[in-house]
Amino acid sequence: MMPIHKLTPRKVATAGPGKHEDGGGLRLVVSRTGAWKWMLRFTLHGKRREMGLGSLLITRAALLALLRRSQSP
Repeated sequence: MMPIHKLTPRKVATAGPGKHEDGGGLRLVVSRTGAWKWMLRFTLHGKRREMGLGSLLITRAALLALLRRSQSP
């Protein structure tokens, strides 16, 4: 079994250009221009798929909004 959670916050913050795998299907892609995006690799009906999850800032903002909503009464 492949180890998961290999991308620590430190590794994400210092990631250079290229594809950085987390091991659980999550991938951080950093372009040569420095743009970051998250991708999710999965299998659906026997076919390998990739889904873009957005830029680092968009996904961080969405996560914070979700956390705020879940904590409000």
